[in-house]
Amino acid sequence: MTASLTAAPTPRTPDRSDARPLVVVTRAAPDDSGLVERLAHDGFDALACPLQRRVPVDEDALAAAFEAQGPVDVLVLTSPHAADVAADVLGMGRLGEAQLIAPGAGTAARLADRSGGQARVQFPRSGGTSEDVLELPELASDRVAGRRVVILAAPGGRRLIADTLRGRGAEVVRLAPYLREAVAPSDALVAALDRKRPTITLLSSAAALAGLDRGLGAALRDRWLAGGFVVSSRRLADALRGLGAGQIEVADGASPDAMHRALTTLAAR
Repeated sequence: MTASLTAAPTPRTPDRSDARPLVVVTRAAPDDSGLVERLAHDGFDALACPLQRRVPVDEDALAAAFEAQGPVDVLVLTSPHAADVAADVLGMGRLGEAQLIAPGAGTAARLADRSGGQARVQFPRSGGTSEDVLELPELASDRVAGRRVVILAAPGGRRLIADTLRGRGAEVVRLAPYLREAVAPSDALVAALDRKRPTITLLSSAAALAGLDRGLGAALRDRWLAGGFVVSSRRLADALRGLGAGQIEVADGASPDAMHRALTTLAAR
């Protein structure tokens, strides 16, 4: 009798790509300024995972609310999209009556472009956080006390600016150029965490942090928190430490360049 032999099954070779950190970009396009594509070009495995989507507001109601403010001394526009909405709905002529404040060069450039280079925009030359904006001389107590300040920001955004300027004596009104709607973590991120793939998450808003913290199940949340993080402010870093995260790199603001530099630093460790 000849014994039959059965070959042992070939062990499955682990997918080497799963050993590389997956870089999770939580800012939605176009606000990410092509960061996912840029990271891919530089050799990172990047995943777009926006946690919010923008919802348009009633433009007539926004225009009426702005006009109801009367003369506006300072107008803070918190993103390139907010600048576009303001230019389209309110008009650059009306905006030009106020001192314009932006969080960074991107928003300032958008305003300059929409005004044909005529807009007077002040912005932090480094950083881009609310703290950086508040350090601008144009927002010092002796410059804003008793003046009317309008902040165009999505609901819940840039609260520190509003609260601080009120403390400095300004009359502050917040108007929303758009609304935000929460989006669940992407299936691709859930699948990567389920495979125990390491991640590095780029965060520039508390809303994105809350969306991942609440949107992942307990086991996946623990794996996510065990990964690395690049954040745009120390406030976000403190919030992450409170959740138990340890590998955190604080970028010099929320711009794509700043986040990219911080990611490179963290990935090199």
